Amino acid sequence: MEVLDLTPEREALWRDFVASHPAATVYHTLAWRDLLAETYRYRPVYRLAVEDGEVRGVLPLMSVRSFLTGNRLVGLPFSHQVALLAGEEAATALIGAAVDSIGGKTRLILKTGPMEHGTSKVETQKTTALELSGSEEELWRGVSPKSGRSPVSQARRGGVTVSVRRDAEAIETYERLEFETRRRQGSPPYPRGFFSRLFRLVEDAVLLVGEHEGAIVAGMVLLPFADSVLYAYGASDDRGRTSRANDMLVWEAILWSKKSGAGAFDFGSTPLSHPSLLKFKEKWGGKSVPLVHSVYPPSEQAGMTRDGAAAKLASSILRRLPAPLFGTVGPWLLRQVG
Repeated sequence: MEVLDLTPEREALWRDFVASHPAATVYHTLAWRDLLAETYRYRPVYRLAVEDGEVRGVLPLMSVRSFLTGNRLVGLPFSHQVALLAGEEAATALIGAAVDSIGGKTRLILKTGPMEHGTSKVETQKTTALELSGSEEELWRGVSPKSGRSPVSQARRGGVTVSVRRDAEAIETYERLEFETRRRQGSPPYPRGFFSRLFRLVEDAVLLVGEHEGAIVAGMVLLPFADSVLYAYGASDDRGRTSRANDMLVWEAILWSKKSGAGAFDFGSTPLSHPSLLKFKEKWGGKSVPLVHSVYPPSEQAGMTRDGAAAKLASSILRRLPAPLFGTVGPWLLRQVG
């Protein structure tokens, strides 16, 4: 088994392997690689395991260098679960090559579940998914009557409408909603132009917008791939929350995914320290399971968490920053914690 670096000449092999693998997600695509590299200036470290001229496995990694949070090789930043697409022999070769390539104080963090080489398991998050095999009526019955169905009905009565958009005006409006939402939460914002870049690179990305009284008040970015649709980003302003447009968007996104032929709706990951967010995802009928990250050398953390004192202090400061400074400092900080 030979482990090779991904070069431009081998990109077709990577694409074909990912396209045919049943466990592949949008995170394994080269479009996602380009999005992370262009946005955050991370260095891609993508490798293929090859035997007898055939690709047997792939491992996408990004080199994140930060004096604030330490240097690490991550598979992948801002990607909640990145399955290792490889059989046992290929997986051993790929992980061994990754371990051998780190040195000094660099850590290897994989979001694939437990692995060998003396790593430690870190379980600080859960991932939630909803199976879409049932009918629309069955899916609706699986939604919490009080916290799910009622807000959706309220939004409908209030005149909220949902549509699919990809035009520049809608994307720019959504980016503003994201900025406002993350400032309210005390979370670092995405760099300006991030969502325009996302829709340019990830061709199948979908933007759902919720409109109330002629204005876009909530939005959601969906990333379909193979048999699943990922709820990647969501944001709303005060009007979006009071009109319950944010709730209606989730239900309409589930219906859109079902009608598109997807077998599952992926709500992404949730820190264990955010039980209210987990409850929001589960009220739609989603099932949650622990999300395991593996770290080498063994460590109790897989990066900067939202629970630590430093993260809480940073969040408190971000909430109080003037908008221009928040828009400058926030993206820099986000890059450090990827």
